[in-house]
Amino acid sequence: MSSKRTLASFVLGMAILFSLGTFASAEADLQAAKREGKVVWYVALTTDFNQQVCDLFNKKGFGVQCVFHRDGAGPLYRRYLQEAKSNINVADVFTFSNLGYFLQLKQGGYLLPYRPRGTERFNPFFTTEDGSWMIPLATAQVPAYNTKLVKPSELPTSWTDFLRPEWKDRLVLPNPSFSGVAAEVMIVMVKKFGWDYFEKLAKQNPRIVPSASGTLTFVERGESHMVVYAPLASVFDHAQRGEPLKMFVPKEGVLVNGIPSAIPKNAPHPNAAKLFVDFLFSREVQQLIVDSGYHVGHPEVKYPPGLPPFEDLKPIFVSPEDAEKETPSMKEGFRKFFGV
Repeated sequence: MSSKRTLASFVLGMAILFSLGTFASAEADLQAAKREGKVVWYVALTTDFNQQVCDLFNKKGFGVQCVFHRDGAGPLYRRYLQEAKSNINVADVFTFSNLGYFLQLKQGGYLLPYRPRGTERFNPFFTTEDGSWMIPLATAQVPAYNTKLVKPSELPTSWTDFLRPEWKDRLVLPNPSFSGVAAEVMIVMVKKFGWDYFEKLAKQNPRIVPSASGTLTFVERGESHMVVYAPLASVFDHAQRGEPLKMFVPKEGVLVNGIPSAIPKNAPHPNAAKLFVDFLFSREVQQLIVDSGYHVGHPEVKYPPGLPPFEDLKPIFVSPEDAEKETPSMKEGFRKFFGV
């Protein structure tokens, strides 16, 4: 190849990177990623959102195809461990809730540390010092109700108000054995109110469903009048589409849980994985995430009307250590009281 052609190729490559934004870091080798040709994303977000992100990535001209596998946090975590132990390498990037899972993966030596470019400017909640995982988005777990069936004057002001007689047979809950965020909410509630809270809540005969986001379908259809806790991002999305849903914040505050992303050490497409993680933390995608009802760490995004400011959530956090340590007992306690 002539020196002119070499220079032209270099300039063209730099132009592509520049046109795609500032997310392609020096560590994400674009040519190596292109040779790999594919990135497989294990993700526990909504199918519509996952498809939107993958479609946007695929249109960028990287020559890398994004493919996602969507499931709950627990099933995805167990699937990856089973595959890794069988030396089956499929996943390139994880994005799912429950920091405890990521702590276990780190301790087991399953993660490839990587810090996307620009994240040094992020809110520290959304980063880790060693880059074992990073948090591209966070959501609060909020109560939400059917506005056609529940009057504002009826709304609980405290989490303990869900134990009042008038809420019997009207509630829906996610199962922590399938939903990572449900386990983290339980950690907060048990610390604040003790196991007695869930023993009494079980007597309210709530409907139990696997997915935290899936609880909203029952509220929208009127089969349940209120979900005790569901992802704010999902509530926001459904309300934007005209569903009769509205959230509120009890006086004690709500859990805000980060939804981490990480690259497995045995990723079959490691350069494509880094490129995709850079993409997740770019301003363009961070704004897309915010417009979908989540909170992010990027300092330059603008929040849409209807999404409460972060401080108005009265945020409560669960540490990765507590999430790892307490999640098994949350699942066991839930089975004990709710029978599922």
